[in-house]
Amino acid sequence: MAFCTVNEIPVLSGIVGLPRIGIWSADVDLPAPASAPSGAASIALGSLTFVGTFARAGFDGRGRLRAWVVGGAAGLGKTLAPKSYLGVPLRIPLQDVLTDAGEKLSPAADAATLAFQVPAWSRMRAVASASLAAIAAVTGASWRVLSDGTVWVGPESWLKSDMVASAISFEPEARRRTVASLTPKILPGQVFEGERVVFVQHLIDSDGLRTVLHLE
Repeated sequence: MAFCTVNEIPVLSGIVGLPRIGIWSADVDLPAPASAPSGAASIALGSLTFVGTFARAGFDGRGRLRAWVVGGAAGLGKTLAPKSYLGVPLRIPLQDVLTDAGEKLSPAADAATLAFQVPAWSRMRAVASASLAAIAAVTGASWRVLSDGTVWVGPESWLKSDMVASAISFEPEARRRTVASLTPKILPGQVFEGERVVFVQHLIDSDGLRTVLHLE
């Protein structure tokens, strides 16, 4: 049984990286199909499902397909045209960025952040992720693409993770902890064993699944 699949295709090896701020992505090696995949990509990892899009894919000449999957619709790398706003809630320029990029706002996004009144705002010509980061910075909010492919914005709540895991190693100088879990459901922005997690990496290979927690 595969530890991880993409569109029900077993992953031979790969890394799924989840940042506290930004877009999650996955580099995976798959058995070579007849043609390189494109479009929607659904990654099943333990009890988790990640909804994303094939950003790049190609054959490596060794009977494998190498693919890069990004969270959501892969639209946050698009360059957007300038827009200006006057006296609007933050939701409006934020939603415009996502709509223009082909992305969706998470229903879990913080209501107070979205309602914050912006006296004036000018969106420069820039990639969508840069515009999104600039808007979130108005209130000091975090933003990230969630596992369901939607974009969340809001203050961090630093909830305690209930993931059960076995310790593999701890590198205090690098602020990095490696664990093994049958249900690696921990997410960035959570607390594990009293420490804040800012980046999560799931490492997949033939021997199993390891999870690396990068700590604040």
